[in-house]
Amino acid sequence: MSLNKQNKKRYIVDAGLAGTYVFDSTALDAVGQGVTTTALTAIGVTLLDVATPPARGFIGANSPKPPKFKLPGIVIGQSTTTFGAIGTTLANASAQNWKITKRARFKPVTLRGQSRSVFVIVGGINYAWNMHVDQYEQLLALGVLTTLGISLCDPDQVQTYVWGSTIPKPAKVGLVIASVGINGGAGSVDTITTFCAQVRENNLPEGWKIIKPRRDWSAA
Repeated sequence: MSLNKQNKKRYIVDAGLAGTYVFDSTALDAVGQGVTTTALTAIGVTLLDVATPPARGFIGANSPKPPKFKLPGIVIGQSTTTFGAIGTTLANASAQNWKITKRARFKPVTLRGQSRSVFVIVGGINYAWNMHVDQYEQLLALGVLTTLGISLCDPDQVQTYVWGSTIPKPAKVGLVIASVGINGGAGSVDTITTFCAQVRENNLPEGWKIIKPRRDWSAA
């Protein structure tokens, strides 16, 4: 994994049922920051071993967002803010002088109107996105939702879905549909694109092809 220099390090926190949230930050244990290993442990922050991708780890997601904590610095007026593990108890955080500034957030599931929240499994996470209802109905009519590994999200399982992660990101697949015009002439050509589950990449429905490969930890 590559990581730009500028005194940054890569950390992980537990994101509960969704997996492991990975983020880059100015070194939290830098001299003068006043953040000890004990303080980081209290809110579940661990330095990532860049040689070993975390199990069910993800980067760049807009949901879930773990809680944020703030710790007063050694110098008056300075402080350190960082993500902490989902499930961190206020007692553990307070014992090391952390204050919670933002609670964990989860994107709601949409199953009405013009959108359908769906997901595929990639890298062990449930990668979710909102699909337009017209496309969902089209894929349903083609009978390929299951063979592409696409499932509807469950409103009762919002804490299990990862939205918008840059790593991992599922492969994008496409199907070209050509229609015949009037009197057998040239018709229109449409291309349907969507994501597919990792386990389906080598066993796609007839006519479907990968148009953008899956992005995994080798690109991190």
